[in-house]
Amino acid sequence: MTADAAAAAHLSALLGRFARAVAAHDADGFASPYTPDGRYHDGFFGVHEGREAIAAMLERFYVGGEAFDRGIAFTQLGYELPRIGKLLGRYTREFTASSAARAHLAARPDQAGRPPGDA
Repeated sequence: MTADAAAAAHLSALLGRFARAVAAHDADGFASPYTPDGRYHDGFFGVHEGREAIAAMLERFYVGGEAFDRGIAFTQLGYELPRIGKLLGRYTREFTASSAARAHLAARPDQAGRPPGDA
């Protein structure tokens, strides 16, 4: 096996591990491929630094990030925009009524990756 093929196989195995962790709701498994000071840049949840913060980001996804996926799914299913808005509006009202969801969102780092309350 060439060095390139070995590297590609390693990367493929690593991505598979990553995807399986997401599918299994395994936040620690999701964060484990990162170095202790690794950074994860998520377009929806922002920048997270360190395994603990990366794992916490995935936990927040399971509390509310699925709304993002619902919007995409509704679009792919061919729903009209007013219907998508109504469905996501209802979901948002239900979501924001949850104290657990509010606590997770309050813990979200800012866009620079700083924990809440850090200057």
